[in-house]
Amino acid sequence: MGSPRPPYIVSLDIGTTNIKAALIDSELKIVRVGRERSPFREHGGRVSEHEPRLLLRKAEQLVRSVSKGYGGEVEALTISSYICGLIALDRNHRELTGLITWADARSEAVLGELWEKHDPREIYERTGCPPLHMYLPPRIWWMRKTIPRVSEDAALLLGSKSYFILNLLGQPYTDLAMASSTQLLNIRGLRWDGRALEVAGVGEEVLPIPVEGGRVLDTIPGGISSRLGLGPSVSLVPSVFDGASFILGLGCHGEGVGASHIGTSSMLRVSSREPVIDRGGMEIQCYYLMEGRWIPGGSVGNAGILLEWLAEGFGVDVEEILREVAGIDVGPDSPISIPLLVPERTPLLAGREGILIHGLRVGHGLPHLAHSLLLGFTLLLRRIKENLAGNGLRIGEIRVAGGGSRNPHILQLISDMLGVPVRKPVGLEEAGLVGNAVAAFKALGYMGLDEWSPSGWEEHRPRPGSERVSERLYEKFGRLLDCYLRFR
Repeated sequence: MGSPRPPYIVSLDIGTTNIKAALIDSELKIVRVGRERSPFREHGGRVSEHEPRLLLRKAEQLVRSVSKGYGGEVEALTISSYICGLIALDRNHRELTGLITWADARSEAVLGELWEKHDPREIYERTGCPPLHMYLPPRIWWMRKTIPRVSEDAALLLGSKSYFILNLLGQPYTDLAMASSTQLLNIRGLRWDGRALEVAGVGEEVLPIPVEGGRVLDTIPGGISSRLGLGPSVSLVPSVFDGASFILGLGCHGEGVGASHIGTSSMLRVSSREPVIDRGGMEIQCYYLMEGRWIPGGSVGNAGILLEWLAEGFGVDVEEILREVAGIDVGPDSPISIPLLVPERTPLLAGREGILIHGLRVGHGLPHLAHSLLLGFTLLLRRIKENLAGNGLRIGEIRVAGGGSRNPHILQLISDMLGVPVRKPVGLEEAGLVGNAVAAFKALGYMGLDEWSPSGWEEHRPRPGSERVSERLYEKFGRLLDCYLRFR
């Protein structure tokens, strides 16, 4: 008899904009990939809700599609999803609300009231989550104030992933990485935090059960596994949230190796063997990864959304604009912006909207406007890097993924402004889906967490003279930010 064929993994990502799934082999190569638009119940203005049942159906269809012909050889299903989602269910698991996404801003209305009654610094120290509207305490407060049936009938309050797992296993679970992004998990003890639950006004019985994301949770019941097009003994591995799955896929395990995903929004995080809390202004978000690793860092809401805004508002082609932007030299007098098209995910800028542009002059055109927005985005990333350094976490290189990483000018701009090499993996288009597979193969005992790293890299290094220019621009950016904050 020949040796058995190596197993396959189905990796699923339930995203805000798209649901993606991939069949991945034992060498972490994508065999087949598919995607569907995430179905919104309502989206626009301050409201962003997915249609939960349709979201489930689309995710199941994608799993069936990518596993077709391989279902009997799939050993595990692994899942990532977006953070800060929230849906209320009654005791019969019927939906009382839509699945509210991280982009929903309605809970901003209760943020001031919540943190007048409680000390935000205390909760930040306990959970690693700054006082922002997207976390669960303000979301739960807002729900109870505005949706009476939530106060009366809610038996479960779940996120996007735990809602999906509930429908697979009949029990609500979440991975510790997702749980750490709720503002309800104690970032050191890795359990639901009693004080944070008191602030939110809930008991842990309404929340999913936190488990390690890099371990097998259970076997998917046979009938459900068959409905997914899979075999009878498929393991479920919870994995992590979507931003953390990119960190696994990029192999960012070493000290000083930063990870960034450049899409509609962006982030910059670094692996740490202990939780790190900002000693200053609560600008660092500290989430858990897995197996005794944390990923302190921060997020930038105003990344690719800036280019989407230009394209829609000015009727231009983004790729053409980027080609023109690539020909613009960066100097100490380059136009720069505070690009708050949407509120940023830091307490300093929470609730503030509006783009401030400094330095546009006669002779400048749309490419210079676009360039100022990109500089503003990279300088927001640099602010995260400087905050991490101020708390003892220095970044010596940044590994990137996401749609924005396909543009070499953006990567060069990040390298110049942050003063470190920026490396993009060659031939790895779905780093997050691969990161889920890394978690699954680790859980199944086929590899260790540190054994995976992409094999080839496209590298961008700071250009000669960029350090002096970046220091001048970052200093100017800081002064503009101070003026912006005083003006508001």
